[in-house]
Amino acid sequence: MKIFQGSKIIWQYLKEYKRKVYWIALVASAGSIISAVIPYIYGRLVDLAITEFSRLDLIGGILLIWLILSLFGDWLNRTSGFRGNYIGVDVANDLIVKISSHIVDLPISFHKDKKMGEINRRMSRGASYLENIIGDILFYLLPSFLTIVIALGIMFRVEWRLAGSLAIVLLIYSLATI
Repeated sequence: MKIFQGSKIIWQYLKEYKRKVYWIALVASAGSIISAVIPYIYGRLVDLAITEFSRLDLIGGILLIWLILSLFGDWLNRTSGFRGNYIGVDVANDLIVKISSHIVDLPISFHKDKKMGEINRRMSRGASYLENIIGDILFYLLPSFLTIVIALGIMFRVEWRLAGSLAIVLLIYSLATI
């Protein structure tokens, strides 16, 4: 339940950027879907290429589709990562400004009793953590997780035993590294 409480706190800071966050999430989802489908297309291309009576124009067309999707998917993933990092920086800066304005409004006795350098360091560290959470988890890790889920779905459609084995290995690896 701590994850849900933490996500509420993060969403509190992202409310101001709600439209941008939804747009980037859509771009990241599209990039994840394309990234998950590309290996399937490439595998079908290889299957088609090794058959004896394959038409060269069909292989060339699928290769062109694979190339275009690869480039477009990479562009979407890169764009969502950059835009997500920009939002993380903006949210961190907003947090620093909000806390700084609160600190300035505090009475003089607070400033005499507390070390402002220590407070500034904590504030900066907290803003940096928030920036990293937004950039790394929200706009990198979650789209990567979506790619894995979609790829596993495609694998279950193609070969369910291999996909089941891979799902078990991924689960064990995830539990071991958490």
